[in-house]
Amino acid sequence: MASKLYEDDDLEGCIAWSRRASSSPATPILFRIKYFILIAFATDDCDDADTWLNSAEEMRKGILPEAVKIEGNTDLLDMLEGLRVEIVEATEMINEQRAFIEQQEPQNSDEDLMHEDDEDDDDDQGEDDNESLEGEPRNKDGA
Repeated sequence: MASKLYEDDDLEGCIAWSRRASSSPATPILFRIKYFILIAFATDDCDDADTWLNSAEEMRKGILPEAVKIEGNTDLLDMLEGLRVEIVEATEMINEQRAFIEQQEPQNSDEDLMHEDDEDDDDDQGEDDNESLEGEPRNKDGA
């Protein structure tokens, strides 16, 4: 259902469904990991996406040692490897999205920021010629 909501571009619905389903104790861990990845894709916040992907990877790593111990368990190991690949690809996509967003934002150099601070200071000083820099009232002589 969450995948269908994502495909239909109902990202809020996808996130809500995935959160509900992943929080259920009855949901198998592999599905929880998939839900976390879906949430990462569906959210518009790169930091949130990173958090979900990190959680998915931690969960995947948490079950890997047990999966390795089970003899002849190639299906589970293959699924865990597939999830690892999905997490890596999702992380790369999120990083590309973050870089694109940062590229679109106007970049202020340190020098520009310093000039803005100077202008702010000048504005504060010019508001009341009867106050000194420390906020003390000036005497009539301007001292």
